[in-house]
Amino acid sequence: MQEHRAGPEVKAETPVQATLRRAMFALLVTIALGALVIGKAEVYVFDWVKSAVGDLLAPVLHTVTVPVRAARDIGSNLGRITALTEENARLREENERLRQWQALARRLDGQNRELRRLLRFDPGEEVRTVAARVIADTGGPYARSLLMDAGRRHGVRADQAVVSGEGLVGRVMSAGLRSARVLLITDRRSHVPVLAGPRRVHAILVGDNGARPYLRFLPRNAALAPGDAIVTSGRGGVFPPGLPVGDIGIATPSGGSIEVVPHVDWTRLEFVRAIDRDSEGFAAQAEE
Repeated sequence: MQEHRAGPEVKAETPVQATLRRAMFALLVTIALGALVIGKAEVYVFDWVKSAVGDLLAPVLHTVTVPVRAARDIGSNLGRITALTEENARLREENERLRQWQALARRLDGQNRELRRLLRFDPGEEVRTVAARVIADTGGPYARSLLMDAGRRHGVRADQAVVSGEGLVGRVMSAGLRSARVLLITDRRSHVPVLAGPRRVHAILVGDNGARPYLRFLPRNAALAPGDAIVTSGRGGVFPPGLPVGDIGIATPSGGSIEVVPHVDWTRLEFVRAIDRDSEGFAAQAEE
């Protein structure tokens, strides 16, 4: 009896399996083709996506950057404002220093002018003078007097005439070691022998505690007019002759009191000189 050998068993493909196989094949082909197409077009797709995203984000970025830019500008402006504030403060300090220097320069200039006038003032004879600064305008026992910063140690003594660059100020009433009190010609206790007008009429200049003294004991025929000069006569030996005093202000009928406008500006009196002279024989000389 012949033996039959068995081979591999071949199963028959069913219609469903055949359909699935063909469908899978078609799907794979489609996927392969799609991959090829996508690979070629991905650059254009990505560019389009980026453009679309940029278009979408542009308004948002603009809205966000506006306050950021504004904040940056504000910070920059604040920095400039701070720098300007510091610069202004520095300029104000410098301006204040310049104002102080200007005030000092003006004060020194005024003092120099006063000292030049004082040096140009000629008392009329060879005498020694003691320059001093007015340190106080105080009455004390007198209504119109001042204090100067020179006394006995500088050669100042009582009854010395005191002048400024403009004219007669008064006379020394008392002298301490380093200071002296000066009685002004406007004080009620001041009596100065003077010569008035072009005819050099003798009179007495008397103060009334006001800004302007007046003339007394004038002769009836004095015939003085406003603007006539008043100078010291030298009688009594206290005031040297020829010291300028002032000018006639308001002239009243002859024999009456006449107001005198002093040459000295009492509001600006800063430096004075005491006239140190030997009065021996001076009174006799003045009477000649």
